[in-house]
Amino acid sequence: MKRFLFIAICFLGTFVSCKEERNVSGTLDIVEDYVLPQEGASTAANEFILNIYKTYGSYFLYDYTSEDALWNITSTSGNTTSVIVKGDPLYVETMLNLLNDVWLRYFPEEFLKKGGIPYRVYLADSLYDVMTNGRKTLYTYKASGSSLIVTGLNEKLLTINDDAEKKKAWKDTFIDAMWRYYVSVGVLEIPDDFYAGTDYTTEPEVPLSEPENLLKYRQRGFLPSKYNASSGDPNEWYSRWTWSSAKSNDLNSYMYHLFSRTDEEMEEYLSNPDYVLIQKKWYILLDYFKDCCNVDPRKIANAKFEQ
Repeated sequence: MKRFLFIAICFLGTFVSCKEERNVSGTLDIVEDYVLPQEGASTAANEFILNIYKTYGSYFLYDYTSEDALWNITSTSGNTTSVIVKGDPLYVETMLNLLNDVWLRYFPEEFLKKGGIPYRVYLADSLYDVMTNGRKTLYTYKASGSSLIVTGLNEKLLTINDDAEKKKAWKDTFIDAMWRYYVSVGVLEIPDDFYAGTDYTTEPEVPLSEPENLLKYRQRGFLPSKYNASSGDPNEWYSRWTWSSAKSNDLNSYMYHLFSRTDEEMEEYLSNPDYVLIQKKWYILLDYFKDCCNVDPRKIANAKFEQ
């Protein structure tokens, strides 16, 4: 595991010679902020974190106050209180390996430097909202403003890193959360051409389970939602969302397929001559990511993990 993490550190190109710079016994003092390295994680993990800061100016933190972690990523209202539980530093190296494997390695250095990594990434055991009636809402990740909280810093993390299917599922949901974050903070700007030609005003003919209605719906440029992709119910998209959200849900659907569905899973949509508008919108987004950011979403979607 440490060997893999060290390879990832070299890959990031932080130093001219990884071998010569492995000593991180000194501290990096940051005025009015955290001091790196923190205490508790392995030497390899702290070296990785220090390299991330030197290269991208972003902190990966596992020792912090709840107030600091929550102040601009969640809010406390009269009905809900946000709670973050710090994780075990023993698993920081495992978490960093996972984040490198499902996230960092797919994005070029220039993209990461321009906001691809939030200013602070908090590694936590868990994050949840508690309502006054005691009901809890758990979060696996949450990003807002300049912060990202990633949970799971406990022994259960080992089962994800060692299971290819679980790691892919973790990657798909994490990348889905991150692209939404990138759009919300302006790191990514969806081109207007993507929306051109699609009617977001006229409601579709239902039920979509009828082949004729579904064909018309696809011809208008709509892919299945990510919920539909997993359930196989053509009506789920329409029943779950009101039509007033059609435009945002359309983008969400494309981004999910673009970053998560394999070439084999997309074949029926990209080769069908009846789906011209779907194909046009697909390649508008794909070309945009390649041109603006040097990011290939299909490489992320088709990624395979060893068992």
